Amino acid sequence: MAKGVYSASQIMDMMNMREGKTVKVSAFLAGLRNTAYCGKIYVEQYNDEEAHFVPSIHEPLISEELFEKVQNIMDGNANLARPNVKILSDDNLPLRGFLVCPECGHLITGSASTGYSKKYYYYHCQSPCGYRYKAEIINNKFLELLQALEMRESIKKYLRKVLKQNFEKFIDNPQHQRKKILMEIDGLNNRLKSARNKLLEEIIDNEDYLEIKTDCKDKIEKLESNLTKVKDKNKIDFPKLLDHALSNVVDLAKVFSSGDITLKRQIISSIFPEKLEFFENHYRTMRPNVLLSYIYQINNDLRAKKNRKNSELSPLSGLVPITE
Repeated sequence: MAKGVYSASQIMDMMNMREGKTVKVSAFLAGLRNTAYCGKIYVEQYNDEEAHFVPSIHEPLISEELFEKVQNIMDGNANLARPNVKILSDDNLPLRGFLVCPECGHLITGSASTGYSKKYYYYHCQSPCGYRYKAEIINNKFLELLQALEMRESIKKYLRKVLKQNFEKFIDNPQHQRKKILMEIDGLNNRLKSARNKLLEEIIDNEDYLEIKTDCKDKIEKLESNLTKVKDKNKIDFPKLLDHALSNVVDLAKVFSSGDITLKRQIISSIFPEKLEFFENHYRTMRPNVLLSYIYQINNDLRAKKNRKNSELSPLSGLVPITE
């Protein structure tokens, strides 16, 4: 849902297809709003104590960042690069919802026609323009595209080294970050304690004390949230995750072919953040994944000459942006 691939209702339907108790819409939506999943418990107002959040004892199931991202989507404040697409259970139409018509720009759908002995699958436009193409051809051309995007072993080794070095620089010593945050929290707690003593000694009035208390608690809450993020970074086995990701890129077409419909659609959405057009036997898109675009250019450096023919590009002139 946070990536904009599935809506809340679609995720709920997938959950209800599993064994166990089914969940109703109201309960599911309430669960998406529950801060306990990101490790924050809401405490209601009591006497002079304002309502506030406190860190939970249990370990958060998701990060606070992911929780807030889902809240923004549910509130209609998120601007996703690509709108939600439909889930299909039919493995013959994995690209349904990812294609737009090259004739009129409308969304391409897909369906099956029943012949004498079997079904024949087609992608076709939802408008009256009449665009219609055999699904087998479009699917096979997409596999060819994935094969052209596969990474060579030599590139994989070099890229692994570069990404690992950059990650180590990016995390900026988690222990140092943690110590710095804890010192800031201690300072705010001391400030709050000092304000409480001044209130008892009638140096400041109740209004000033409440202002200082609110300010300190807000800052402490943000710092505790940052502290959780630093802990999460410590838990990441980056080399293992990197090896897994790069292995998938090396065997991209194989992973796609052997995957179920959900995995196939995840691969499509991760590579192409915007819609695809299938035009004159090849794909076009406004914005492909930048990393995979570079991989394609490296793999095909001999084809990078200015005076190349269109036939040399098939099926990957798809990485050339659509022109208006």
